[in-house]
Amino acid sequence: MAERKARGFPHIRRQSRHLTSARKNAVFGLYAPGMDLVEGAQSVADWSGELPKTGDYEIIVFPEDEKTNTTFTLEITIR
Repeated sequence: MAERKARGFPHIRRQSRHLTSARKNAVFGLYAPGMDLVEGAQSVADWSGELPKTGDYEIIVFPEDEKTNTTFTLEITIR
């Protein structure tokens, strides 16, 4: 099952995200406002870059095989 989180960062454009999971099988997708996929941020465990738009972004965390649940930690660094 996927877990969804949304958070707006209207004045912060540079971020990095690092995902770890107990079974080492969790990945995420990062979506800009309007559910546009952020380039290079689909089915990844690490991403760093500029946010293309201001507004609320959605992060969807899911297991790679989409059948196995796992616990995870998502670290977001804002610069």
